[in-house]
Amino acid sequence: MPFIELATQGESSNAIVNTDHIAFVTEGVYGPCMHFNSGEHIVCVAEMDELKAVLASTPLKAGAPETFLLREAETPQDAGAPLET
Repeated sequence: MPFIELATQGESSNAIVNTDHIAFVTEGVYGPCMHFNSGEHIVCVAEMDELKAVLASTPLKAGAPETFLLREAETPQDAGAPLET
């Protein structure tokens, strides 16, 4: 299963997504919206072009997820911790 981590809008700031379950992506009022086979969806922080590039890349399989679209202003971190990108 390929996983990616995305910065999202809403209750939680990040989501780990199994790309095998993405049904389609649309450009919504609040940004790109990723729809899943289950009927659920998330709104992404990135622009549509950034999201297309991430989905076209080759994510890791069944290990630690790759991290994409995390921006310093949107990523909570400890004072001494390095920024994950």
